[in-house]
Amino acid sequence: MKATKPLEVIYIYVSASKIQEGDMMLFFALDEFSQFAFKPIIGKYPKDDQELQENIRKLFNTIFKNKKPHHAKSSTIITNMPVETHSFINEITNNKHLIIFDPEKSEKMTKPILDEVFLDN
Repeated sequence: MKATKPLEVIYIYVSASKIQEGDMMLFFALDEFSQFAFKPIIGKYPKDDQELQENIRKLFNTIFKNKKPHHAKSSTIITNMPVETHSFINEITNNKHLIIFDPEKSEKMTKPILDEVFLDN
């Protein structure tokens, strides 16, 4: 599958890390067509499902806030987010998108950019 327009295929990678201040979580999204990296959502590790859902909602708002008519009407989202989160994603996006759980592919596509941003500074 190769994207032919913006927002047709989106890779989402979620990672948890320990830092001095405690556990943190990173939500990162990349548009396959344009290779545009959306502003990541970075914060403390969620204490409960409600906080996790709020971070997911922020990520999807970031991805789709500037959607234009020439962008894909629906997206294929390839992610490492647990399958348990997919029903919430469908709920907040009105079931417009296909969600594929493929941790290896989401990491393969996003890791080079994450490494460049976080390791090269």
